[in-house]
Amino acid sequence: MVQRAERRSAAEWSQIVAEFKAGSETGQAFCDRLGLHRVTFGKWCRITLGLSKPRQAYRRPSPARFVPVTIPTPPAFPTPPANRERLTVYAGDVRIECPMGLGVESIAQLVKALRHER
Repeated sequence: MVQRAERRSAAEWSQIVAEFKAGSETGQAFCDRLGLHRVTFGKWCRITLGLSKPRQAYRRPSPARFVPVTIPTPPAFPTPPANRERLTVYAGDVRIECPMGLGVESIAQLVKALRHER
């Protein structure tokens, strides 16, 4: 079983790279002496020189998966006709079907919430 290497902070890696630059050892000898993985050490050398970024710098924030929407309920909602007439509203690629009696303010609030315009 392969033993997982110790995790180090960016500050610790900065100190390790500075120690390497101050010395006269080859990269391989330095890594062997400290028990470092050569690839990881090389990655942190590039990061401290500004030639690369840490992995977290490349991550994009994940989009919201659920947006809560609160629509005020009118006090007396009219009963829809027997044929169940509905209003269809399109907001970009989203289709909203609502009862004909739903107020304009409620529809506008729902469309804004779907577009993430709070």
